[in-house]
Amino acid sequence: MTLERRLGLAVASALLLIIVAVGAAILVLCHGHLIYSLDDPYISLALGDQIAQGHYGINAVEPSSPSSSILYPFLLALFAWAPRQDWAPAVINALTACGTAIIFAREACRLGIVTSRDQIPAAATLIVALCLAINVVGLVFVGLEHSLHVLTSLYVVFVLARVLETGRVPRGLVIAIVLLPLLRFEGLALAGLAILALGIAGHRRAALIAALAIVAALGLYMTAMAKLGLPLLPSSVLVKSDVARLTTAGATGFAALGRGVWANLTGSLRNPEAYPVFLLLGLVIARPLLRRDCAGREWLFAGVVAGALVAHILFGAWGWFARYEAYAVAIGIAGAIVLWREAIAALVTRGGVAAIAASVVALLFVGQDYVIAEAATPVASLGIYEQHYQMHRFAVEFYKRPVGVNDLGWVGYRNPNYVLDLWGLGSETARTMRTQAADDPAWLERLVAARGVGLVMIYDQWFVGQIPDTWRRIATLKAAHRITAPFDTVSFYATSTEAAPDALAALHEFARDLGPGTRLTIFD
Repeated sequence: MTLERRLGLAVASALLLIIVAVGAAILVLCHGHLIYSLDDPYISLALGDQIAQGHYGINAVEPSSPSSSILYPFLLALFAWAPRQDWAPAVINALTACGTAIIFAREACRLGIVTSRDQIPAAATLIVALCLAINVVGLVFVGLEHSLHVLTSLYVVFVLARVLETGRVPRGLVIAIVLLPLLRFEGLALAGLAILALGIAGHRRAALIAALAIVAALGLYMTAMAKLGLPLLPSSVLVKSDVARLTTAGATGFAALGRGVWANLTGSLRNPEAYPVFLLLGLVIARPLLRRDCAGREWLFAGVVAGALVAHILFGAWGWFARYEAYAVAIGIAGAIVLWREAIAALVTRGGVAAIAASVVALLFVGQDYVIAEAATPVASLGIYEQHYQMHRFAVEFYKRPVGVNDLGWVGYRNPNYVLDLWGLGSETARTMRTQAADDPAWLERLVAARGVGLVMIYDQWFVGQIPDTWRRIATLKAAHRITAPFDTVSFYATSTEAAPDALAALHEFARDLGPGTRLTIFD
C-alpha cells in the first residue's frame, strides 16, 4: 500500500469513528431517530420528494424555490423511493467528510509534507484536528450541501495549484469548477477566479469550457424558474441575503447594493466568526510577499484564493451553526497549505511530539467556534426533535389538515396536506407579501384565508404587531433544549372560530402522545 493510501485510510477511519460516535449520540438522545441539527435539511428533502414526482416546490399545488442549492435537491430526489430517505444526507455527507480527510492526506503526500511512513501518526493527527477545526464533522449532521461544497472547493484549489505548476489540466478540475455554483451560489466566486487563472496561465480551452458550462447551467435553471413564475434566484437566498435581494432589484437597487456590501464588510470586521477567514487571508497574501523569488504562478494562485476569501467577506454570510463560511475557511486552509508547504513539512519532519501537540491545540483554538458546534451537535439535534419533529408529528398524525408555519422543514417533509410557509421560503406569494408588510398590515389574515388554513404554528417574536385580532391563541409548544431553533416556544393559533374545535381536539389527542422534552400547554 502506498504512503498516500496509508495516510488516507488512517485519517478517513479516524474521522468516520468520530462521525459514528456523534450519530450514535443523536440516536440515543432523540430516542432512535436520526435528527439533523437544523430544520433546513428537511426543506431539501421535501423538495427532493416533489422533484421525484415531477414537481418543483414543497406543495404539489404551487411551485416554489426553497433550497439555496440548485443541485442538492436533485441528488436527494434519487433517494425519494426509500422509506428512510431522511438518512440520505447523513450518508452522503459522511462519505464526503471522509473524502475531505483523504484529499488533505493526498495533498500532504504530493506536496512533500509527508514523505515516510514514520510521519503518518503525526500527519494523521494534524489532519484530523484540521478537519475538526473547519467543522467537517458538524456539517455532516447539518444535513445540507455544505459538505459537498467544502470537498469540491478543496479539490479545485489543490488541483489548480498543481495545474499552475505542471501545466496539465485534468478533466476533473473543469467538472469541479462547474459544480461549485450549482452546489452553492457562493461557489461562483471561486469558480470565476479559477477560470480566470486558467485563462491567464494559457489553458484557454479548459477555461472556456468551464465558463460556458456554468453559464448554460445557470441559464437553464433561471429559465426554468422564470417559466414557473418564480424569481431567478431561490426564495431562500432572497429571504436570507440582503445583497442577493438588492442585486435582483437591478439599477434601482445599485446604491442600496453598495450600502449592503459596505455593511457586510464592516459587519465582518466586527464578527468573531470571520476572524479565521481574515487570518487565512493574511497567511495567503503574506507568503508571496515574503518570498523575493516568488514566481508569477504563485502570485496567480494566491490571488485566486485571496479573491475567493474577499468575495465572502464582501458578499457572504456568517454563522448559522458554523456552516455559511465553512467553505471559505476550507479554501483558505488549502491555499495556506500549498503556499506554506515547506514550513509545514519541517514541522511534521522535525517538530517532535510537543510541536505537533502545540499545533493541534492551535488549530482547535483558531477553529473553536467550529469545534464547539461539533460538540453541541447532538444537543442541537435534540432541540430539533423536541420542537420541529413534534410539530411534524402533530400536523401529519393528528391534525391532518392544511397548516401555516414560519419555519418550514420538518412540518413540510412527507406531509400530504398543504403547508403554507409564512416566512416565504416555500411560498413566493408569502415572501413578497411579507416584504411589503409595512404597507399591508392585514397580509397575514388575507393570505391564510385565501389558502384555507385553519391553524398556524409560529414564533410570536417574528410577527410582532402583525397577528390578526381574529386569530385565537390556543396552545404553545415549548422545547426543553434549544441551540439552533430561533426560539424555544411555538404558538398555535386557530385562524377562525370554526377551525378552533378541530384544532383543539387534535391538540388534546397529541398531548397524550407527546415526545419527551416537549411541553404542550393548551388554552381551552
